[in-house]
Amino acid sequence: MATFGPVRVRVDEILDLSPNFRRIVLIGPDLDLDTDDHFYDQRIKLIFPSASGQLPELVETDEWYRAWLDIPEESRGSCVPTPFDPPPE
Repeated sequence: MATFGPVRVRVDEILDLSPNFRRIVLIGPDLDLDTDDHFYDQRIKLIFPSASGQLPELVETDEWYRAWLDIPEESRGSCVPTPFDPPPE
């Protein structure tokens, strides 16, 4: 796998810390990094499934983002989640 390539994760926990701040805990086997290095302040990109509900297969190379952009837009998913109705208060 590339040093900072794509990994599949799932949401384990959602914590509302305040009315406008939410912590989302992600888990997955690829997040178990066997290293002594610290990864502070790393950017992440979340890819949400397309309307089909399926995530695309991503290549595990340093060129994963370019390969993702080459997938047709209607099937590659999005970096912006689809709108949803917030729960009633």
